[in-house]
Formats: sequence, C-alpha cells, structure tokens
Amino acid sequence: MEIPEFMQKQTGPIGFQVTTVYHQWGSAMLEGYDLFGRKVMAQTVYQGTGNVDIDVSQWQGGMYVFRLSYRGETVATEKVVVE
Repeated sequence: MEIPEFMQKQTGPIGFQVTTVYHQWGSAMLEGYDLFGRKVMAQTVYQGTGNVDIDVSQWQGGMYVFRLSYRGETVATEKVVVE
C-alpha cells in the first residue's frame, strides 16, 4: 500500500483544493470535522483523482480538521482555518 506523503491545501476565493498522492488505492475517504468533532463533510476520493475542490464559502468561520483515510485508517490530516 502506498501512503500519501502529504495533503496540500491552497486557499482560494471559495474554498480550497486538497491534492492527494496515491497510485494503488481504489478509493480513499476525505472527511472534514469542526473543532467539536462534528463531521461537516465526507467525500470518496477515487484512484486517479488529482484534485478535490471543497467549497467552504457557506461554512461558519473557524478551524476545521480534514482527514484522509484508507480502509478505516488515517493516512493524512490537515488543519484549515475558514475566515
């Protein structure tokens, strides 16, 4: 199994991009949580997907934690501040 070395966020006018690096996975799960641990989004990322756009323009300002998991195991996390 090849584990991504990073998840890279790029700020933009309405959201950010998460770039995942993997080649052997059929799919992985990207989930976002607020600081109270409530899940605010979940999206399956399929093999060959280069970028995943997440629109946070309607989200309340604050810090969020994103988790990329494969077969139930966390392989990468990223903190994001939404203003």
